[in-house]
Amino acid sequence: MPRKTKKRPPAKTPLPAWKKALFSAIVFVGFFAGVETLLALVGVEPRLAYEDPYVGFSGAAPLYVELGDEYVTAPSKEGWFNGQRFPVRKPAGAYRIFSVGGSTTYGRPYDDRVSFSGWLRELLPVADPSRQWEVVNAGGVSYASYRVAKVMEELAQREPDLFLIYSGHNEFLERRTYEGLIAAPEAVTALGGLLSHTRIYAAGAKLLTPGPQRRAQGEMLAEEVDTMLAHSFGPEDYERDDEFRRQVLAHYRFNLERMVRIARAAGAEAVLITTASSWKDCSPFKSQPTEGVSPEQQAEAARLRAEGMALREQEELAASLEKLDASVALDPRYAETHYERARTLLAMDRAPEARDSFQKALEEDVCPLRSFPAMNDIVREVARATGAPMLDFDAYVREQADDGIPGAKQFLDHVHLNYGGYRELAMLLVDEFERQGVLAKGPGWNDEAVAAVRKRVELGLDRMAQSEAMHNLSRVLGWAGKVEDAKRVAQKAIEALGDDAEAYNSLGKAAVREGKRDEAMEWFRKALNVNPDHADANTNLGTELSAQGRHEEAMPYIQAALRARPGYWEAHVDMGLALSAQGDVEGAERHFRLAIRDYPASHEAHNNLGVELVRMGRLEEALGEFQLAIRYYRRYAEAYSNLGEALTQLGRYDDAEREIRKALEIGPPTASMHVNLAVALQQAGRLEEAVESYTRALALDPDMSGALNNRAIAYMALGRDEEAIADLRRALAVDPKFAEEHPEIREILSSAR
Repeated sequence: MPRKTKKRPPAKTPLPAWKKALFSAIVFVGFFAGVETLLALVGVEPRLAYEDPYVGFSGAAPLYVELGDEYVTAPSKEGWFNGQRFPVRKPAGAYRIFSVGGSTTYGRPYDDRVSFSGWLRELLPVADPSRQWEVVNAGGVSYASYRVAKVMEELAQREPDLFLIYSGHNEFLERRTYEGLIAAPEAVTALGGLLSHTRIYAAGAKLLTPGPQRRAQGEMLAEEVDTMLAHSFGPEDYERDDEFRRQVLAHYRFNLERMVRIARAAGAEAVLITTASSWKDCSPFKSQPTEGVSPEQQAEAARLRAEGMALREQEELAASLEKLDASVALDPRYAETHYERARTLLAMDRAPEARDSFQKALEEDVCPLRSFPAMNDIVREVARATGAPMLDFDAYVREQADDGIPGAKQFLDHVHLNYGGYRELAMLLVDEFERQGVLAKGPGWNDEAVAAVRKRVELGLDRMAQSEAMHNLSRVLGWAGKVEDAKRVAQKAIEALGDDAEAYNSLGKAAVREGKRDEAMEWFRKALNVNPDHADANTNLGTELSAQGRHEEAMPYIQAALRARPGYWEAHVDMGLALSAQGDVEGAERHFRLAIRDYPASHEAHNNLGVELVRMGRLEEALGEFQLAIRYYRRYAEAYSNLGEALTQLGRYDDAEREIRKALEIGPPTASMHVNLAVALQQAGRLEEAVESYTRALALDPDMSGALNNRAIAYMALGRDEEAIADLRRALAVDPKFAEEHPEIREILSSAR
């Protein structure tokens, strides 16, 4: 009988390695795709949907708060935003537009009424009356893109249909660092960027990283804008930093992309608008020599630049260009030279070359308070990458400008448009809405209808609004050190409005900057004739009188300023200085403390209080005040020098030397700084170095009797008696009273005879 045999299964062929890898990848991807889907269902969003890895904010007060059945601008935000109101529940059929950005979106130097939002609010119902239009101006003064994105997060919850994004001029206003991002290897940064698009990464980060630590990963900024310019005298606090600029641009790109995502996540669209600025009629805010150019080369470049400008005024244009070209060759990154070269080229009718030079001046401006071409390139690239609609306003302005170079034809200052400029932007947006299918222009849309809107808007501006616009503009120009521009605006205000206290006050401040003290006081008096309670004119006049040693005359004006504006910290500082000059140390201390109470970040008040505390022998307290002054203004050379002087009195000579050398490095060096350093070195027994510092002080102020006396003491300690005697005789000749205060001088001189 045949025997049954068990059939063996065929031997398994092992899978190739590539198939194993493929199946593993499919399982891996499938698992994580499933987890991503699950996290999406429970509402977890990728980190990039809600988190800026560059900066965080210490607070998040809402921009709009509910008042009955409306949202209104929160009182705490009224210093930065226009007052707005719109329904909590969007009416059926309404189309809600939010305009976001900085001060140009706000409508500066005017307000919402002539902003592009204000014009749209009037134009849209005429263009397409079939729709109910809501236009909300959410532009914040000095708001950069990272703050604009934060505003958009709130607005995304307010039933938006469209966001208009005009942002880019304020990216360099606030001091911040990107140290962690700069230090991270590129591969790590790239991997983090990819992972931050996933919900798994977001959930893991929330679970594993405590909240405070998560917030600390990006730099923490104040809830409201704290600009660098608020802590400096004009643009001096800015320094060239190409790496920082690169990081700012990367952050700007990220924020634009994020804003588009925020809009779309809310079911809305975002229109990106390139930002335009004045090239022809706005000189660079700060120029800085090229790295590596010697002081001698800088001086020669400055001489050539001045000669080139003078030759242009004499209409010797070829010679002017030759000088300016030579200056550029010596110092190729000095922005002002490129600007002056452009002006000469324009006078020679060489507009294309002039345009290139104006652009170079803009790009090399160390204080970039205007967006520059690379930033608008980013706007265009983000629009292409995301598919977001874009209005190239920058290109339009250049096309419409004379010679293709934007200037006063469209702008009131460096970035803020005039009436016509804001209206043109709104008109372009109406056309863009039509292209996007947002509106269909009706038969009532024609030149006559637009003219009627124009008349209605411009007649709605009262004298007060026009005056405030001029004042805002003049203040900005004055802060920037653009004295001639500030004077021009103030004179225009007087021509348009008649006697105007603020305009007279602006002219007075311009005269102070020009060193015309008597003229300045006349302008301040004219301001007070118009408005005796003008706080700023009162304190400015008081300051000028005090600077002339007329302290008793000054005090009533400063007191009037404090009556007109209680809590006016600048007036408290001026009062403190006047009292200090009269020897009232306690009174000076009281007013400096009142200034700090009203404005804790006043570097001047902290420094001046420190000086009074040194006079009273309260050295440890003084150190704290000088350190606070430096904290609020890191390039405050005088405070570093004063800190060094106090440290010398405490016997901390090495620390004193370090701080005073910082003061000298920041500059400009003064005689008192060199004397403070010399005293520290002398006390430390470094007599030769002390003599050298006293000599530098006397080169700046030959009649400084204290420096002469101290150098004489150092000379005597070094056995250089003849030089010591010569210094003492000079000190006595300069200040005969000095010998009365130091009788040992006469004894030394008598014995020398």
